[in-house]
Amino acid sequence: MYSKPLEPHTIGGVLDDAIKLYRASFRNVLALAFIAEIPVAAQRIYLESAMQGIAANNPQALIAVFEQPNVWLSYLLMVLVFLVFYVAVLANVDSVARAAPIGFGQSLGAGLRLFPRVIGMVFVSLIIMMIGLVLLVVPGIYLYGALYLAVAAMVVDDAGLFNSLATSARLTWGHWWRSVTIYSVIIIIIAIVGGVLGGVVVGIFAGIFGVRSLPSIVANQAIAFVFGVAAMSMAPSAMLSIYYDLKLRREGSDLAERVLALPTR
Repeated sequence: MYSKPLEPHTIGGVLDDAIKLYRASFRNVLALAFIAEIPVAAQRIYLESAMQGIAANNPQALIAVFEQPNVWLSYLLMVLVFLVFYVAVLANVDSVARAAPIGFGQSLGAGLRLFPRVIGMVFVSLIIMMIGLVLLVVPGIYLYGALYLAVAAMVVDDAGLFNSLATSARLTWGHWWRSVTIYSVIIIIIAIVGGVLGGVVVGIFAGIFGVRSLPSIVANQAIAFVFGVAAMSMAPSAMLSIYYDLKLRREGSDLAERVLALPTR
């Protein structure tokens, strides 16, 4: 049973909150996750057909596929559509955390309303991180960890483009390792479960019918689709749990500073 935390938690506590929030919001977000996965699956199938017959050890041929306008344009379109639904999922999960669940229409409306802001945030973040990477790799990685909560600030607090980036940087200041560690653990869990599940199912079909057989290809696409739907709200649940925790920590620190700043008699 999930209840929004009223005080900061340990790393394990935040991970536990993320899992509880994922379980609590799973059913409410299922329709959004299902539709969001359709363009992803379509793009995956399209790439599979475009790379048909190209050996995995032929990087030049693989790069040539992605240089085709119809391939990278379709990929860009998929990313843009997915962003709308990702923000919609974030809004939906946040509503469950607030014990005021919203429906499909309201969630999608939030995704569409915030879409221009999110695109701007992604663009500005990429520029900042590229500058960091040009200077050194480490600053680029640090900036990613400092800014990745900007989309959560947009959804939870309706923050503007630059305010959301500033909020993310302010919340992660002094808690960078903590927040990145929690989020990375969730991403690693998703990757391991997805890899193991996909490997087992596809391995069985490949052993029976052959690696490039139609049943193996269909099984690979089917398991990727089902897992994509099931895991869609896991990363947003982790991001929101981290955001709630850091807000509680920052608000507590700000309150302590204000108390200490009061004049003494």
